[in-house]
Amino acid sequence: PENTVDNALFKQLINAINSKQACVIRYKAFNKKESKPFKIHPYLIKEYKNRWYLCALNVDYNDVRLYGLERVSNLEVLTEFHEDDFNSEDYFKYALGITVQNNQKPVLIELRFDQDHAPYIKSNPLHHTQKIKKETKTYLTVTLQVHPSAELSMLLLSHGSGLKVVKPAWLREEIKEEARKMVEVYG
Repeated sequence: PENTVDNALFKQLINAINSKQACVIRYKAFNKKESKPFKIHPYLIKEYKNRWYLCALNVDYNDVRLYGLERVSNLEVLTEFHEDDFNSEDYFKYALGITVQNNQKPVLIELRFDQDHAPYIKSNPLHHTQKIKKETKTYLTVTLQVHPSAELSMLLLSHGSGLKVVKPAWLREEIKEEARKMVEVYG
């Protein structure tokens, strides 16, 4: 399958992470035709929705990035070592999924769920920052502090008409526009 990860690559990365060794990877982004080499400091491997991702400092961009392991075509472990002051809990604190908006503050999201969705949302929070703002017999209003992402939009859309985005207005409009497009598709 397309999202299969080479076991040898996986093991090499684990060893490089544990020994704090710099690496060079060849990586092909989804939207690119060619792979490119990147010098990285690998920090951790993370699984999300049955896909594996490498979280690493991209030395050229001086920025932490995530790389889908199935799109890493080559790995060269260097003899150079790096310091590792990376804190994964802090880095992913406001992420819903794997998308992190580096150096950006999280956004306060306010959501209203109908009475059918409320028990599920209370028993299985959408994010660890979820707080109940108001609960009535007909709805539950919660807030989250997250980085906006495609994962967030997909999650919100998965609740269909059982959810209304209250704030921020731009996110409400984004979800509303997607719902309008869905109506066009289904007629």
